[in-house]
Amino acid sequence: MQTGKYKAVVFDLDGTAVNSHYNIDALQMTCIELLDRENLREPVLARIESEIEKRLALRLRGRGHLEFILFTAKYGILAQSPGAMALCERLRESK
Repeated sequence: MQTGKYKAVVFDLDGTAVNSHYNIDALQMTCIELLDRENLREPVLARIESEIEKRLALRLRGRGHLEFILFTAKYGILAQSPGAMALCERLRESK
């Protein structure tokens, strides 16, 4: 699988553009670093986790069950659904 280069503009909390030529890995790193610097990583990721859960529930409309894990290679798990780890364990055991 080939990954493309993404471009984005990242703004610091004071509204200053940080850089406009990031690839997605650099963008993730910069965002996490900004959140850490302001001690906001936990509440922001909790909100993202909650919104993912809501959107998935709306999408499924009770027709199935879905778990998710949001992670990066550098920072590991950023957010996950309540049953995600249990599902991972069941999948490991079934191999």
